[in-house]
Amino acid sequence: MNLRKATLTACQLPTTGAPHEVAKEGSVYDALQQISSLSPSALGRYLRCPLQFYYTHLAGLKENFEDDIIDPRQFGTIFHAAAEKIYKSIASADHVVEAAAIDALLSKPGLTTMDRFINEAFSETLFAGATPCYDGMLAINREVVRRFIKQLLEADRQLAPFTIVGLEQDAYKHIKVTMNDGTERQLQIGGTIDRLDCVKENGKNVLRVVDYKTGRQLPREREVVAEIFDPAHVDDHADYLLQTMLYAVIVRSNDKPCKAVVRKKPKTISALNPEKLAVQPALLYIQNPDSVSDPVLRIGKGDKSAPITDIADYQEAFMQGLETLIKEIFDPQIPFRPTPYSKRCDGCCFRALCR
Repeated sequence: MNLRKATLTACQLPTTGAPHEVAKEGSVYDALQQISSLSPSALGRYLRCPLQFYYTHLAGLKENFEDDIIDPRQFGTIFHAAAEKIYKSIASADHVVEAAAIDALLSKPGLTTMDRFINEAFSETLFAGATPCYDGMLAINREVVRRFIKQLLEADRQLAPFTIVGLEQDAYKHIKVTMNDGTERQLQIGGTIDRLDCVKENGKNVLRVVDYKTGRQLPREREVVAEIFDPAHVDDHADYLLQTMLYAVIVRSNDKPCKAVVRKKPKTISALNPEKLAVQPALLYIQNPDSVSDPVLRIGKGDKSAPITDIADYQEAFMQGLETLIKEIFDPQIPFRPTPYSKRCDGCCFRALCR
């Protein structure tokens, strides 16, 4: 059994001195030039704190967590792995999920099957394939995963029938950005979509890029797309909107196979939208009834708020914001500075380094 543990060590934080920043020069500049791909989480991290982006993506430092506490990334991996196994098991041969199949899994006999998939997810993620040993916080985390899976199934019970197009689906796009110094940089943008499904809307097929969220608080609506790229709005989960909208943009244009480097290996990704269907970005907060009934993102405020019926309507504004952000990340004249929003530092493992 190989259970990895890490420890967050308490320390005395500096009380004086200016906040630290890192200039994009020397070895830092060289490392920055080696970056050939960016994920939505990396972009969100930069918006949250440019210096945290540096520590994580250039200096190679990792966040540590207390003994017996699952790394949030591991918790997400377990939840997504369990959900993937479950939906593959209940989807029909043509990938359709029916309400009856969900009802069967939520019945008493079906819950045994659900628990088996959850155990498999824990085994693969934390126990190197061995039988999981639940004690202490692990037992609590297992019950939390089980509750979230049940809530997800109950939420989808209202949506069924729908078609699963992809689970834990790789989605990437190659873009060319003209930097502030006039040079061009090619980057691979993308990552893994929690779920890509197809639903009927007004009699037409529509693809949805669905990102699972286990919280209750919905992100604040944005009046315009540009607000998603404003660092001031990160605490309102603008980074969630950035991620699912980016994936939606990628899927909208992915009407033929593409090549990408996935987890450091070249891979050919099949066409995700060969029929060029409308694509909707969606955040499914499984504990929030409003999100369960209507998870599609909205743009605008008050009476002007409207769901995104097709990401193509917002793609130009989104790509403008994305390119501006990328230019800033790679601009050697702009150092990696700590966030000016000090509340974000409270739970940051790197705060002792930057004061």
